[in-house]
Amino acid sequence: MNKEALYMAITDSIRSLRDVWVVKLITSFFLAAIYNLHVQLICAFAVLVFLDLGTKWLALSKMHLENSGKEANIIKEIKNIPAARRAGYIKSTVMKNRFIGKMFIY
Repeated sequence: MNKEALYMAITDSIRSLRDVWVVKLITSFFLAAIYNLHVQLICAFAVLVFLDLGTKWLALSKMHLENSGKEANIIKEIKNIPAARRAGYIKSTVMKNRFIGKMFIY
């Protein structure tokens, strides 16, 4: 193989990597998640932390409903999350710090 053919092969490969790079990046993340134990554990833990924060939001939303003298059930709690945030029961700074802190700890 001469130098010109090698150069053309390399530039073609680089151009092909630039095409749809977002799709390739996302695909490589999912492949890493499938095959790498550490990535699997981090993803699983992130899901658990999101579930933890979601249940905390529901509990605070229920508290807001009960303090407002309203009946609470799961559907009303979900719908009440924005009102509980406006009322100050759910604060994004506290929730964000808890998530980031938990991820760093584990």
